[in-house]
Amino acid sequence: PGGPVLGAAGLIETSKRKQQARFSHSYLEVTPQVVYRNGQSRPTDPGDLVGKRIVVLKGSAHAEQLAALKAQNPAIEYEESDAVEVVDLLRMVDEGQIDLTLVDSNELAMNQVYFPNVRVAFDLGEAREQRWAVAPGEDNSLLNEINAYLDKVEKNGTLQRLKDRYYGHVDVLGYVGAYTFAQHLQERLPKYEKHFQTSAKKEQVDWRLLAAIGYQESMW
Repeated sequence: PGGPVLGAAGLIETSKRKQQARFSHSYLEVTPQVVYRNGQSRPTDPGDLVGKRIVVLKGSAHAEQLAALKAQNPAIEYEESDAVEVVDLLRMVDEGQIDLTLVDSNELAMNQVYFPNVRVAFDLGEAREQRWAVAPGEDNSLLNEINAYLDKVEKNGTLQRLKDRYYGHVDVLGYVGAYTFAQHLQERLPKYEKHFQTSAKKEQVDWRLLAAIGYQESMW
């Protein structure tokens, strides 16, 4: 109690949040993006948000952006929810439950393969930097440790390897590949999942590794 406390990672530093936390060096550049369902009318600018059902995470930087837009154009309506996560919002767009949501480019990159019908409508504003956040206070020890760690992983290449691991697949798969893979995950994998798990248990490896190897060879 009373010591430094880690607040969260992956946050965008905003003027409102600067009053509530202290932020580390940046480690990832992301772009806020309005996304919609492929086949629906594509919005091209903030004016096209009028009349759309939009849901974003409660208290998020995206909610702050929409609040600023609504101040300029009161006809823009949106909902904030603390009962969902980013993946839920993308699924809601993919299934047509909502018209639009706002996510960061890295969040879409991580989940695009599961929701290939979700497409980028337009970027909302300029790219921003993700950071770690710690509770406000005079003790900088934890913040200094975080910054030292971020500097280290950037210099030794670990940070770039992590970016390639979690976000590099989108460039490799492309839209058609992502759509096909998503279909195979839903339609084919359930038929073989138990077999992968049984074999993986015998070999003492992660069953998902066997599934990935099998997919490369036969696409199941």
